[in-house]
Amino acid sequence: MKIQSLTFHVLHVNAKTNWSFICVETDAGFVGWGECSLNGWETLQREYALRFAATLSGREISSVAEVSAACLLHLHSPGGMVEHSVKSATEQALLDVLAQRAGVPVWQLFGAPQRTSVEVYANINRATQPRTPEGFAASAKSAVAAGFKAIKLAPFDGVLLVSAETNAGAPLIEAALARIRAVREAVGFTVKVMVDCHWRLTPKTSR
Repeated sequence: MKIQSLTFHVLHVNAKTNWSFICVETDAGFVGWGECSLNGWETLQREYALRFAATLSGREISSVAEVSAACLLHLHSPGGMVEHSVKSATEQALLDVLAQRAGVPVWQLFGAPQRTSVEVYANINRATQPRTPEGFAASAKSAVAAGFKAIKLAPFDGVLLVSAETNAGAPLIEAALARIRAVREAVGFTVKVMVDCHWRLTPKTSR
């Protein structure tokens, strides 16, 4: 089975979010998809995908090992996260194709134990408006009402490493803690609450 084409696609979700995908088509008629969202870098991702596609066109893919070799990452590559995201999505898409051809779920390609269920969580962060404690609490309650048993939020709006320990950062951190407290109070202690701090806090402010 040979790779026939590799294309880059973007779905605009909202003012802050795009979802990006790699689509791989093969000469056997199978089409695979992989996700590579990297908000703000879509133009460079598209350009790298075009370049990468030229190196993959016509390449034979018949095993997980060949997929891995085709999407090999080089630590010294100047492409950085743009290259890594595109190659990661391409690997997902090619594994999708292999699984379709074999008529099995992707996990079976690796000999992994079968699961009967997969735990999921609701990311309430970007959908929350207004971004007040009350707004986050309302989003959390809505997620629980929809059946979710775990919730994630990223409440540290405006906090940066350079300002986290300053007078400017302190009230922003307090605002984030108020959002977290509101969510916990809204859902109680039977629902998992996960806080995504990204890279915004120093070791001191994390503690």
